[in-house]
Amino acid sequence: MPETVRRARNRRVEKIPVLLVRSRKDPIVDALAQRLGASQRFSLYRARTWLDSELADVLTGLKPFDCPLAVLVCPSERNEELSAALLAGHPGLVVVRIDVDAAAHDSPDSINVDLVQHLRLDQRKLGFDRLLSAMQYLVEHHGTGDAERLARFLVLDDPRSQDGYGVRFLRVPPRQSAGIRDGKLPRAALHWLNALLREYFSRYQPVDEGALSMSRARALSLIHSLESGVEAPSAPLRDAERQLLDQLQRTDIAPHALVLLKQRLALTPDALLSLIICLAPEVDLGYQLIFGHIQDDMMRRYASGSLIDALRFGHGAATAAPSVASLMDWRLLVADGVHAPAAEQCLRVDPAIIHWLFVGDQALLNDPPVKSVTLADSWTGGQFLFEAADKEIRDHVALLLERRDPVCEWAVLTGADSDGWRALAELAAADAHTALLRVSLPRVAALETPAREDTTQRLARAALLMDWRLAVDC
Repeated sequence: MPETVRRARNRRVEKIPVLLVRSRKDPIVDALAQRLGASQRFSLYRARTWLDSELADVLTGLKPFDCPLAVLVCPSERNEELSAALLAGHPGLVVVRIDVDAAAHDSPDSINVDLVQHLRLDQRKLGFDRLLSAMQYLVEHHGTGDAERLARFLVLDDPRSQDGYGVRFLRVPPRQSAGIRDGKLPRAALHWLNALLREYFSRYQPVDEGALSMSRARALSLIHSLESGVEAPSAPLRDAERQLLDQLQRTDIAPHALVLLKQRLALTPDALLSLIICLAPEVDLGYQLIFGHIQDDMMRRYASGSLIDALRFGHGAATAAPSVASLMDWRLLVADGVHAPAAEQCLRVDPAIIHWLFVGDQALLNDPPVKSVTLADSWTGGQFLFEAADKEIRDHVALLLERRDPVCEWAVLTGADSDGWRALAELAAADAHTALLRVSLPRVAALETPAREDTTQRLARAALLMDWRLAVDC
C-alpha cells in the first residue's frame, strides 16, 4: 500500500457534533441518538440529548457556541419557532427539523404538507443512513441564507423499513424558490426607474408642450445639453439605485424572480438595470407612453439602445452596448439577426422570460426551442435497481447532482446499459432533491447550426434559472 494512502487512512476524521433537541421522550430520538453515537461521521454534542426547554440556556451559556448542526425532533409548530430563532441568532448554524407530529401511514399516493400535495415516491423516503448523509451534506455545502441552512423532514410510518425502527423520513422541499409572482416588478425597481425618468426630464426645459414632432426650440435645447456635458446622478437617483442593488443581494427573504435571474445567470448590475428598463413597457402601459414621448415616436413604445444610453448615461462616452450584448447572449432580449441590435431598434424581452418572471418555471419548459428537444416523461426502470452495487452507484451519482462544484461540471455515464443509467439517474435525482432536464442529443444534432446554437443557449438558461440538472441522452 502506498505511504500516502496509508497516512490518509490512518488520519483521524474529525466528527461533526450534533445538538439533538427533543420536546418529549420519543423512540425516534432514541434511535437517532444511537445512530449518531455509533457513527463515524457524527457525535452527540456533550454526549447527550437536550430538551427544547433547555435550548435557550444552552445557547446563552455557551459562548461562542461551537456546534455546527442542530437537529430538532419536535412538533411542527415548536420546530418552526425554534428553527427561526436558531437561524436568526447563529449565522453559521445549520438546522435540520424533523416534524414528529406530521407522521402519516405509508401509501403509494401522496401526502398533504402546508396545504400542498407532495407525491410520495420511494426514492424520497429516507432511512436513517440517508438522513445522516443529508445532514452531512448540508453541513459541508450550505449557503448563507436561511433557506440554505434549513432542511425539513416528516416522519412516515413504514413497517417495511430495513432500519428496523418502522419509520422513514420524507424531506419536504422549500415552500417556494422565489417570491410571489404577481405580474409586477419589485417596488425598489419601480422606484429606481421612476427616479431615472424624472432625472432625464429634469435635464431639459419644458418646451414643445403639445407639439407632435421635434421643434426648433427642442432641437436647440438638445444642442445645449450636448455641449454642457454629463452631470453626476442626483442624490435621489443614487439612493434609489443603491437600495435596488442592495435588495437584489439579500438572501434572508424569499427572492423575487428578478433576483434569481441576476444571481443564476451572473448578470452585472449594468445588465440588470438595462433589463429593468426593457421590462417596464411589458408591465405597465404608462411606460410605453413615456418611452414613445422620449423617442418622439408613439410607434416606438419600447426601449432601445439609444434610449437606455440617454436615460442612464446622458450623452457621455459610456454606453449600454456591453450590457445589452450580455442580455442578448442569454437570449433575454429579442432582436432580428445574430448581431447586437442597432441603436434605434426596439428591444423586447423574450416572451419565455417574461412568463417565467411573472408566472413560473413552466414557461421555460414550454419555450418552443426547449420543448422540441427535451423529454417530459421520467425514465423508467428504477424498480429493478435493488442490488448493493446499484445503491452504491446511485448514492455517488446523487452526491454529484447535489454538488455545485465548478471543477466537476459534467459527469459522463458510459457503458452498454443505457436504460440502466437512465433509470439510475432518475433515482439519484430524486435522492438529491433536484430535477432533470432530459435532453435528446439526436434532436439537437438534427437542427441547423443557427437553431442549434440558439436552442443550446436556451437549454442552459432554463437549467440555470430553474436550478435543474441537464441530462443529455445520447
